[in-house]
Amino acid sequence: MMLDFDTNTSIQDFLKEVLINRFPNEPIKQTIDDSNPSKINIACPVCGDSEKKHSKRRGNIYLESNTYKCYNDGCMVFMELDKFISRFCQKYDLFPPDIFVKQKTKSNVKSRKKLSLLNFLINEELKNKLIDLDYFTYRFSLKPMDDFSKESACMDYIKSRKLQDSVGFTECCYETSDSKKMFIFNKDNVSNKILGYSVRSIDPGYTGPKYKMMNYSEIDRDVSKLGMSSSELNEIDFLNNIFNVLNIDYNKPITICEGQFDSMFVYNCIASTGVGKTQDTISMLSSEANIRILLDNDDAGRSESIKLIQQGYSVFMWSKLIQDLKKDFSDKIIKVKNIIDINALYEFLSSVNSSYDIREFNDTLDKYFSNSAFDMLYL
Repeated sequence: MMLDFDTNTSIQDFLKEVLINRFPNEPIKQTIDDSNPSKINIACPVCGDSEKKHSKRRGNIYLESNTYKCYNDGCMVFMELDKFISRFCQKYDLFPPDIFVKQKTKSNVKSRKKLSLLNFLINEELKNKLIDLDYFTYRFSLKPMDDFSKESACMDYIKSRKLQDSVGFTECCYETSDSKKMFIFNKDNVSNKILGYSVRSIDPGYTGPKYKMMNYSEIDRDVSKLGMSSSELNEIDFLNNIFNVLNIDYNKPITICEGQFDSMFVYNCIASTGVGKTQDTISMLSSEANIRILLDNDDAGRSESIKLIQQGYSVFMWSKLIQDLKKDFSDKIIKVKNIIDINALYEFLSSVNSSYDIREFNDTLDKYFSNSAFDMLYL
């Protein structure tokens, strides 16, 4: 459900406050033109607009497309309206306008998929039809991470991303005998059965796709021998899109992120394996579950997080975290700016503190979740 939330601030009032703060001694530039119902014309607060003619207004808010565009030569900035609003709310400590917190969102109710997980969890007969991890790894001569050679290409990759520090990586990661590919199994830790797996190529000379997710319908074996119906096969294939889904504890907060590796750095976490699958992943879980959203620090992740915080979910405030890191590590601004996901965040924090561990990392993450609409400014 979308929040019924009012700031009692119109977009016009908000823009006036921005212009007053941006041009405190220039009343001409503080005026706005909203005579066109689909566009609001203002002096650009990004570049300052014309220096020769103060009455020039080259900034435009397009209300139908929710975008901002400046036509001043040397600026020509273009951005989504929510980014424009967020930028100046943070800069001048302003309340966001109602237009910012009342965007329409898609329905996330998909009862069929929610029932699919419930049916699977209580269907012991179906779970018994799954392939056993030990059988699979034996058949394809895969080696567990504990048996990796110290000079292995896979081990070099793991250490470069500090994956050996994560939760559960050792149990689900295997490599081929030539160490050119790494297998990450989506498994049930209790039964040791697998929903599927993904393959990541480590060989720098490999020209094909570096990463591929493998469902049961793509595994090179006759699945019919397991006694599965086509509907059961489809159900398992769908569940495999949610990494670690069979191991979560419903009595604790459940965090949803995008990437498989990212999920291993967070307690009680599942991966949607793509920002576009986040809503479907939420719909799979119990309506009573305490869900948190931790998507990547990019445009797609931020856009989806805005939608979800409007629906009342607790989401991760990347912008607030990055601001704090810039203050704490002012000599490493470039590295901080390049933090785009959970794995990269852990790599950075553990690089500046050699004693840093997963427990401390999760304590840090816990400080940056919010379900307050005001905190959309910090996503």
